[in-house]
Amino acid sequence: MEIWIIVATARDRAIGRDGTMPWRLSDDLRRLKAATTGHAVIMGRHTWESIGARPLPNRHNVVVSRTLQSSDSKADAIYPTLEEALRHCQRAGYERTYVMGGGQLYKAALPYATHLNLTRVDTVVPDADTHFPELDMAKWLPLEEQCFPADERNDYPVTQTLYKRIDSAESYE
Repeated sequence: MEIWIIVATARDRAIGRDGTMPWRLSDDLRRLKAATTGHAVIMGRHTWESIGARPLPNRHNVVVSRTLQSSDSKADAIYPTLEEALRHCQRAGYERTYVMGGGQLYKAALPYATHLNLTRVDTVVPDADTHFPELDMAKWLPLEEQCFPADERNDYPVTQTLYKRIDSAESYE
């Protein structure tokens, strides 16, 4: 199973502020939807709550939480660890699973990730409270890159790069 990390991060690795994204990037959200539709998505409880605690349509929504209960949630599945969530997605037959936040889950998922869908937002967020972990870019081969300008629907210019891990990812089994 391919494990993709999908993230938008500022130049200072900021990804969140006060439980929300610190920018408005309508086109990047559309690209996220196009990439993840038909696949499994794994997110932490805070990310789940930030999207309204409702499933993203046409995706298998898995939440990693030690406190959220299945009876209290509309998620397709809830697991206490990332490893259990990944095993669930593999058993369910998904060939590609996306990890989509937040910061702690990204850090846990990096060793397992086979691919990275990285949107770099051309800004810094000095008051951010959530950051993406440091990346060793020597471990990643860029496959495709596109640049998108800022406009009336997108606060900042962005560069989206798809990467594949050069070395082998760790096993979550």
